[in-house]
Amino acid sequence: MKKRNIHFRYTIIGDGPLRNDLELQVSELELNEQVIFSGAQTQETVTDYLNISDIFLLPSVTAADGDMEGIPVALMEAMAMGIPVISTFHSGIPELIENGISGFLVKEHDAEGIANIVEDIIKDPSVLTDICQNAKMKIDNEYDQDKSYSRMLTILSNQPLNINR
Repeated sequence: MKKRNIHFRYTIIGDGPLRNDLELQVSELELNEQVIFSGAQTQETVTDYLNISDIFLLPSVTAADGDMEGIPVALMEAMAMGIPVISTFHSGIPELIENGISGFLVKEHDAEGIANIVEDIIKDPSVLTDICQNAKMKIDNEYDQDKSYSRMLTILSNQPLNINR
């Protein structure tokens, strides 16, 4: 994005074993003014960051040992708040995000693909209206705990009890 002369600020929230390597990479690429490492934060602080975010990036990758995450709750939170999300075709994430419908997905390690999406959004932000609405509806309809419990209760209450003694 810097090579494309796109002004951006990327705040990385959280810590992990790769933080030092990432900080070194940011320094080598002369991105210290654009990329901020905020470390682990409280849920309240994370919500504050989300409230001022234009885009939420969560480019998950498969670890060297094959470890993968499932469906990140952080993506659900951003989608529920109406923030456009960009993530990767990784593990369970495509179950949550339908590419171009409720968010955007790229292949793992595809920084160019992420930059292309961001640039497309900058050129035509109107594409986000439907995507953000679809994302909020997806979370509300499929991941809202109260609605899920209510659906389960309805299913269970309409089934005859089968008790074998």
